[in-house]
Amino acid sequence: DILVVDRAVEPADGRIGIAVLDGELTVKRLRYAGDGVHLLPANPAYRPVRVPPEAAFEVFGVVTYVIHKA
Repeated sequence: DILVVDRAVEPADGRIGIAVLDGELTVKRLRYAGDGVHLLPANPAYRPVRVPPEAAFEVFGVVTYVIHKA
């Protein structure tokens, strides 16, 4: 798949983002909760990741389109 990412779109709860967590890139749904930020995987085989307050974290951009290869 090809992801189209817009760095100008504001990361918000429920959006899919390209996140950088301690230097590692990941594609996850963003969840902003009272206890911090959580990165939610689409694959149920993986567990959600709570971003620790001390972690180096940023959202690189927000996924706006997905192009599936046939």
